[in-house]
Amino acid sequence: SLITSINLNVCTKLKTLGYYSFQGCSLLTTIGSGILPSSLTEMQQGVFYNCTSLVGDIYSDATMQLVNGEQFRSTKITSLVLPNVYGAIGSYFLDGASAITNVILSQNVTSFGQRFAPSCKTIINIEPKEYPKVTSIGAYFLPQITNITGDWKFPELTSLGGTDIFRNTRITSFYAPKLTAITGYSFLDNPSLTNVVLSPNLTS
Repeated sequence: SLITSINLNVCTKLKTLGYYSFQGCSLLTTIGSGILPSSLTEMQQGVFYNCTSLVGDIYSDATMQLVNGEQFRSTKITSLVLPNVYGAIGSYFLDGASAITNVILSQNVTSFGQRFAPSCKTIINIEPKEYPKVTSIGAYFLPQITNITGDWKFPELTSLGGTDIFRNTRITSFYAPKLTAITGYSFLDNPSLTNVVLSPNLTS
């Protein structure tokens, strides 16, 4: 594809961005002003996957679901602000997003798939740090991101889907009072971690 720019914000009736809509558009650098339309209700898997030249900030105030994952995998966006997303965030959501510094989501997220943002070492800030509806987190959630700090709270979390959840970060506390099992390397190399709250029924 020779697409270099698209302006989706003028599409005021757009409801769905379909599976792998712009996958592999390696010359795509901008999405207009970086604003996605408020009319969106669904962004399906891999919409901008492997758009390796896509840069800048992405914002949408749409109340939408992110179906499956990979939506911004292997891009070079610097900021992603989706304050009204809800439901599950699928695997590989920001995997390989090598320039991302800022991520803002919603407290209405219910789960994170594997490899949400592994080794995205440029990340400085992720908000919120409290997810009252998240019940599961997949492997390699936020490993190797040494700028990640703060107190992380998952009051309904019951399942970790794999290892390296917060490996080599700078978080200060982890609150998951319903979590009964911790997977390998989840908190390895966390020099700032001072407090961990888990279930009294912890089994492993």
